[in-house]
Amino acid sequence: MIIDSNYSIEVTKDSVNLKYVSEYVNDKGKTVKQKDNWYYPNIKLALKKYVYEVSSDTTEISKIISKLEEIESTINNLKL
Repeated sequence: MIIDSNYSIEVTKDSVNLKYVSEYVNDKGKTVKQKDNWYYPNIKLALKKYVYEVSSDTTEISKIISKLEEIESTINNLKL
């Protein structure tokens, strides 16, 4: 299931996989694809990691609250 443009969750019999994929153009003009995977025993822990990852670059309280509201809305719209 897709969470947002960079994150998705894959649920298997044994675990929940939080996947991150991003593409960007580096200084040399080459497109680079960045990937990461985290494995969890349940969806709650996977979503906690998602919240941490997407809010970790925010330092101002007002921006953190806004980001958490945005994340909550995204999670509420997921079809779990």
